[in-house]
Amino acid sequence: MDEWQFYNRRRMTEIHDIEVSAYELAKASGDAVDSTSMFLSPALQAEKEHLIQTAFGDWNKPHFFLFVKLLARYGDRYGRSNLAAIAREMVKPYDEVARYADTFFTRGSELTDWDKIRKSIEKGESKLLEIQRLADQTALKIKRYANPCDALMRICEKDNVDFDLKEKKDAALQRELADQRDELAKRIADAKAELNRNQALVDEKIMKEAKKMQAAREAKRQKKETKADVDSAKVDDALPEPVLRCFPHCCPEHTESPFCASSLGVDVAGSVKFLQQAIVLLHFEASYEPAIDCGDLLDAHHIESSLRTDSNPRGEWIPTDAVAIHDDHVEFEYNVDAEKGWNYRWLGGSSTQQRRCWHCIKAYVLVQVEGPERSRKFQVVAIAQSPPFVVMSYRRACKSCQKKSRADPVLSTTSREACECEGIYRLGDTHLDEIISTGATHVAILPQWQASASSRNKPTTEDMERHLGLLYGVLTSTPAAIALDSALFQQTLGLLCDDGKATPNQPTSQTDTPTTSVLLALLRGRAASDLFLRRHAAVILDQHDLFRLYERWLGQLYDIVDAAVRPTHDTAAVYFESLAAISTASTTSSPTGFEAFVAQLREVYLISFYMYSVALEYTPPRMDLSSSSLAWDGTWRFHSPAFQVDSSALMTSVLTVVRSLSMGLGFHLVLSPPSLFVRSELALYSTIWSEFVLDGKPRVLRVFPNGESTMSNAGGLMYGDYMGFTIDANRTLCVDVVCWPVQGGTASCYVIRLVLRRSLPHFLQIRATVQVTHNVTDQITWNMTAAERMDVLRRYTLATVLVVEVGYQRVVDSEEGNVWV
Repeated sequence: MDEWQFYNRRRMTEIHDIEVSAYELAKASGDAVDSTSMFLSPALQAEKEHLIQTAFGDWNKPHFFLFVKLLARYGDRYGRSNLAAIAREMVKPYDEVARYADTFFTRGSELTDWDKIRKSIEKGESKLLEIQRLADQTALKIKRYANPCDALMRICEKDNVDFDLKEKKDAALQRELADQRDELAKRIADAKAELNRNQALVDEKIMKEAKKMQAAREAKRQKKETKADVDSAKVDDALPEPVLRCFPHCCPEHTESPFCASSLGVDVAGSVKFLQQAIVLLHFEASYEPAIDCGDLLDAHHIESSLRTDSNPRGEWIPTDAVAIHDDHVEFEYNVDAEKGWNYRWLGGSSTQQRRCWHCIKAYVLVQVEGPERSRKFQVVAIAQSPPFVVMSYRRACKSCQKKSRADPVLSTTSREACECEGIYRLGDTHLDEIISTGATHVAILPQWQASASSRNKPTTEDMERHLGLLYGVLTSTPAAIALDSALFQQTLGLLCDDGKATPNQPTSQTDTPTTSVLLALLRGRAASDLFLRRHAAVILDQHDLFRLYERWLGQLYDIVDAAVRPTHDTAAVYFESLAAISTASTTSSPTGFEAFVAQLREVYLISFYMYSVALEYTPPRMDLSSSSLAWDGTWRFHSPAFQVDSSALMTSVLTVVRSLSMGLGFHLVLSPPSLFVRSELALYSTIWSEFVLDGKPRVLRVFPNGESTMSNAGGLMYGDYMGFTIDANRTLCVDVVCWPVQGGTASCYVIRLVLRRSLPHFLQIRATVQVTHNVTDQITWNMTAAERMDVLRRYTLATVLVVEVGYQRVVDSEEGNVWV
């Protein structure tokens, strides 16, 4: 609530405190609390909404500055008396601008710089009054003469013309008018000739300028992609800039801006109680400043008053944000959006101690404790210190460093050999070489936390890929029964029950299989994984940061597996190594993890683009509860008495069963002819709805109902091709989904036919038939069209291996029409 938005902040704060108190009371009493709960009385809620509506929440700071500027402008005749012109300039309704003006002049004294703003407006209004006064006096003078042009010219020419002679007077007037006409005609002709002569030149200049700007953008893009720009800080010969813009070890590349925009992350591990209390603050320190050690108690009031905020941009303690929360550790990060930059509060001097001191940035893990005399203190639990760096003045740099060209990187061999800076500033200094090459970070932890922290040594990316590949191989090769009484079926159904979306008719059985526990843990963490992809979806456009994001995503999955197997194994590595023998015997090929990650990230990025871009339009399907499509539209959930497996000659894997359950336990359905839209309630990722066009033509599906991309090649199969059609005037819907083998030879091709029938008003029956053909010798590729691949399928004979009958009941809910994407 900014001051220029004119909220009643005092009353809004009081109502907010009442609402928070009611929320805490409800939470403490054990009442159900969700996003729809109301904690204010109807009168207070109405008052809160009235206060919000009477304020100006959509007026940002540029709007406020433009409004004040237009009030103070006199050249274009704005001011408070011409609010219509101000509304046109601001592209806002006149009523809104008029209401804001009334509020502005009534409550303007609440603004911080009101006296300055008021004087500026009064100065502009005084100018307007002076202009109006001059205009009025000029009009009065003109009205005094019957023929103003003749009379005023007589006044100007009274010493040069004898106006007593009528002939001289008329001749002078005619000459003056003729001269004016000739001058105006000459100017128009000259201007027209100049435009004709320079039109081609102007066009050429415009094209040259456009090409120059395009070349500059291309050069800037290539400069960011070039590995040689590491730690470079390019300078113009005429504009001296710092030799180095950020730490030589902080990131593999640097930006063109005057500051480093890279973020800094800290991973804190410990118990759940400790992680709920811990905070991480960053602090720049010089080598001659007193050090803070683990176990020290810091004054909480001093720390909080020195935090770096928008109102205190030079605060010495820099707060971080929790970007990823796991069962046993939390990832803190500063400058997540790479917008704030780094501001080092240190000021240099002429003394040798200041000029030649080493600097570092430290991450302090703090917990709040009670100090002497019941004072609030922060105890330092752990410290992570960056490698040291030096701060160098441009004026003290050698001529080689000052005049380095843009073509040579700062730390290139040529620049190192030519550098003549003194002491530790010399680029060839052995200590600096050691720091840049090792990039070591020093970590100090209190003894009581040392054991828990040292037990979590994350493996390398290659090891994580190999371990998760072993898990993938076991999940695709371990058979699982398709039965209601199976532990896997019941526990997956329990995930739906946890959200209050279904109620199983049979008790949930437990299983001691670690692999099943790992898979269910990954399903429980689907919300955190989806949030991670949505937050970093824009990285899909940055090739350099894409693999780093993939490594972080792998780390999150690895942490979930680590927490799931800890009750039965010492570490996750021990569990994965136990899978090596099982996975070796499997012939199932696993997809490339990075390619599957990129395919899924692409779909998450596209849905965010659809939602927030005016260039791309995507309208999520809406349930129409008032038309004939009511027979199909709605939310459908699994009905166990109608579940039946007629025949099963197919050995399904654990992964296949879980993926099927994530799509078929509960889903939203919208029939908008000729398309059928489906979205699972157990969706793993935020993507668009699955759209099946029911026109009998071969087509390609982008995403599955659970949000999975069809380009992942899971299980050694290639997905996406389908054909949909209707039977009996939309009373029966049929969709054939084809799963192609990635490689030919002895591979198998599967066809899944889904037949949807409506028999009762609130009951839906789906019959899933799985057919297979073996020894597919044709090479199926994405270069072929869907119709070409379907033509290949017709050459083979399909055999039915599995038939499953599933029943669904419609969910009768007042919020059924508000389906999320």
